Amino acid sequence: LSEIRFDPSGDLVCVFPVSTVTISGRNLAAIYTAITNHTALAVIESPSGFDDGGDEPYVQSISVEKAEPAR
Repeated sequence: LSEIRFDPSGDLVCVFPVSTVTISGRNLAAIYTAITNHTALAVIESPSGFDDGGDEPYVQSISVEKAEPAR
């Protein structure tokens, strides 16, 4: 992990040398903290796809984009 950006409005972006992972959802601050503290065991999309609007983090989607090769 070379960089992590957190936008409280709903996106967490993790930049790796070969890819960029974008985690979208709600209340992602706890996930951001776990990643930056190296305590996150796993981050998964909501299996039901249902957001109950509670206080717990809700991961709507996780997308991976391959990094462009350096020239």
